[in-house]
Amino acid sequence: MPLELTRRRWLAGAGAALVYPLGGRALAQPGKKVIVIGAGIAGLSAARLLTDRGYAVEILEARNRIGGRIHTSRDLGAPVEFGAGWIHGIDGNPVTALAKKAGARLFITDDDDKMEIMRPGGREVPEREADAAEARYKRLLDQIDDTLEETEDLSLRAAFEKRNPAFLQNPLNAWTLASDIENDMGDDASRISAYWHDEDGAFGGPETVLPEGYDRLLPQLARGIRIHFDTAVTDIRREPDRVFIKTASNSFEADHAICAIPLGVLKAGSVSFDPPLPSQLQQSIGKIGVGAVIKVSLAFDGAHWPAGPHWFGYVSPVHGRWPIFLNVKAHAGKNILTAMASGDFAVRAERMSEADLQADLLAALSDMVGKALPRPSGFVQSRWSQDPYARGAYSVIPPGATPGDFDRFKTAETGRLLFAGEHTDFEYHGTVHGAYLSGVRAAEAIMRQG
Repeated sequence: MPLELTRRRWLAGAGAALVYPLGGRALAQPGKKVIVIGAGIAGLSAARLLTDRGYAVEILEARNRIGGRIHTSRDLGAPVEFGAGWIHGIDGNPVTALAKKAGARLFITDDDDKMEIMRPGGREVPEREADAAEARYKRLLDQIDDTLEETEDLSLRAAFEKRNPAFLQNPLNAWTLASDIENDMGDDASRISAYWHDEDGAFGGPETVLPEGYDRLLPQLARGIRIHFDTAVTDIRREPDRVFIKTASNSFEADHAICAIPLGVLKAGSVSFDPPLPSQLQQSIGKIGVGAVIKVSLAFDGAHWPAGPHWFGYVSPVHGRWPIFLNVKAHAGKNILTAMASGDFAVRAERMSEADLQADLLAALSDMVGKALPRPSGFVQSRWSQDPYARGAYSVIPPGATPGDFDRFKTAETGRLLFAGEHTDFEYHGTVHGAYLSGVRAAEAIMRQG
């Protein structure tokens, strides 16, 4: 059977006692002010919890909207996601609790029987052949897990080639890697740690999309909180009892601050810290990778593909070229496909003109279904790597980095400045629930400080 498309294939037990800032009795903190930098879900979850506990909270947001890398488009007549698209494991997941509170419908998309894998010319890969490819892939991954030492600082691609040099020369084998780990991690296997890539955690249960849009979850977190939009932070200065923050046109001060700026922006040096961040934290920011993921959604006047499958896999002769298509019709009833790619091909696709990108996608789709498709009636795309307020998709652990580099955001001595974001906790990095929980953690740290 085809691979399940999961955010993490190796599950770890999740703690039973997680804090969800969904309201509660306020504990008065008169005069205590907190500035949160970034209105993504990490910043929103921190701001929600602190507001509900009586702190005076303001959010500084560089964009003109909340959500950060949660961004839903409705331009095609149905919600499609530019960024986060799934609740990865609904059992015990705090994002599931948010969805329930918002009354949002969930739709399971990881059913093996709902995926068709296609070769060029519209030739479907037989199930037995897909099963054999998955078995080969799993055996090789198991060999790597069983024999690789932590001190062997190899990329996943290097580990595959070391153990079976011919494995990735088989297009179906290469597609299996691209559709599973590369699309999951958001980067090429040559920049993913062979040892650490599967050592993080996950919640159990199925993968789900939100047919009415992921952004349905956000208003409950932002309600009643003062948010300054179009307010990009340029400087953060720390003093023993205060934090001072500058933007291009204003300045703010607070008792505490939470920096929920994406890792890509921190790596670019877009924000100045005074005094400089601790050297070990700076080194960790340099070590952790940031992946590239592109999503392009195309609407058609009619359905030119089977309605039933949730997914289509495309075994392209070019590695990483549109390996996965989400069939939006299956959960939203509209003739829309969302193509996804990661790593080097994603960066290349983001740099294409809209006309060239449409042409490339239409050629791939026509090749996948085995017939020429008409021009789409609608087209939207993400460009996270080119976005100055994201500079990439989400964090990746490459060769040379360790989980300690992620966790250093929690342990570095930065006084009244705390950090939040998916990149600040290895256990759930690269996920919405990881970002959400990091905001809770930062808010709790401030409450302990007083």
